[in-house]
Amino acid sequence: MQINKDWKIEADSMGIILLQRIVSKPTDKKTGGVERWEPTYHPTVEYALKELARQEVQGTELKDLETINKRINEVFELIKGIKVVTLEKIVYKATKEREE
Repeated sequence: MQINKDWKIEADSMGIILLQRIVSKPTDKKTGGVERWEPTYHPTVEYALKELARQEVQGTELKDLETINKRINEVFELIKGIKVVTLEKIVYKATKEREE
């Protein structure tokens, strides 16, 4: 499930996978950077969302409290927008998609 352009969350039979989009810097001006999705693995959706919040706060480089607070509020808004479904439904959907 896509959270925003830089984050998505998936599940498999082992647990929850939080993926962060990483774009490397272009090697020359003609080509863009290479995009890849960096996974982190979590036992529950709750832990995955806590990791998302941690990563976003670290992304502020702890410049000042106002910046940190703004980023935390943005993350909370992202989390509110995520449809909460049971792990079984996520795993079932992921399994069906792989079979097709």
